[in-house]
Formats: sequence, structure tokens, C-alpha cells
Amino acid sequence: MNPNNLLVSRWKTPGDEAFTNTPGLNGTNFNSINWFSNADINVRSASFVRLQQVTFGYAFPQALINKIHVFKSVTANVSNLGIIWRKNKDGLDPEYLMNGSYTNLPPSVNYVFNLNFSF
Repeated sequence: MNPNNLLVSRWKTPGDEAFTNTPGLNGTNFNSINWFSNADINVRSASFVRLQQVTFGYAFPQALINKIHVFKSVTANVSNLGIIWRKNKDGLDPEYLMNGSYTNLPPSVNYVFNLNFSF
């Protein structure tokens, strides 16, 4: 929320607490709201569950390897799949918050497919 809007909606008279979470301030000025910016009401939960990596693998039976003489195993790996659940309702990713630059972007999804051959 805009700090100016917070100052306007602060407690001014008894009963205002039913309509706003911004406490009353004595002697307000340009910097008066800064102390309120880290109050509990303005902090979002960082609880989340991230699917970081999934790997699937299959090793062919030795009897089949002896007949085909080609494949030994197959493996597929997917990483950086992203958040599958988050507590905050704002869609924030606590590990990759946008800070106005492109230095803190989330990693891209990676796909890897491996074939193990025998000759």
C-alpha cells in the first residue's frame, strides 16, 4: 500500500481501529510511516513447498541387454520446477523476490534425458 494512503487511513478517533490496521501517529511527517513498514501486518509468510528435482530411471534387465546389446538404462531428470504450494496469497516466491533488476530471477526449468548404451 502507498505510505500516503496509510497515513490518511490511520487511527484518528476512537472506533477507527475497526476500519484500519494503521495505528495513530503523533506529529506525522514524511518519514512517520517508515517504522510501520515492517510491522507484522505488512510481512508476508515465506512458507512454501518447492519441487526442486525429479528423476526417473530404469535399468533394463541383464537378459534383455544380452539379447539387444544396445541399451543398459534410461534416465530422465527435471529440475527447477517451481513452487507447488505457498502460504502467502500474493504469489510471492520468497527465494526470488523481484528487486527492480534482473539479478534475482528464478532459475529456468531444466530437462535432461540420458541413454546408457553398450556395444
